[in-house]
Amino acid sequence: MMKKFSWLLALTLCFAESVVLRSYAQDNAIPNSAASSVDFSKIDCETLLKMDGDERDYTIIFFQGFMSGRRNTMIVDELAFARATDEVIDYCVDNPNDRVISVFEKYRPVR
Repeated sequence: MMKKFSWLLALTLCFAESVVLRSYAQDNAIPNSAASSVDFSKIDCETLLKMDGDERDYTIIFFQGFMSGRRNTMIVDELAFARATDEVIDYCVDNPNDRVISVFEKYRPVR
């Protein structure tokens, strides 16, 4: 499990942006001219939960990386990431209209 997570994290650094943007654009019928930009602050829990497995994994890893950047940390604590991911998913199931970034801010606050 941890090796898979580490592999996904490394892969995401290289490819996540294009995968997530393309998938998000297709799911939300964004015209091709607008597919080059996605406002991640507007992705809600329902959208995250409806994503297929890989797309959801990449999106979660993006948010984990974003929060690590906001915390100015380069250390990957796999247990903390896994715990925060579980908490985010559990929260999103009960609160589908909340924004994913807000949920991550709750479970991975900037110190």
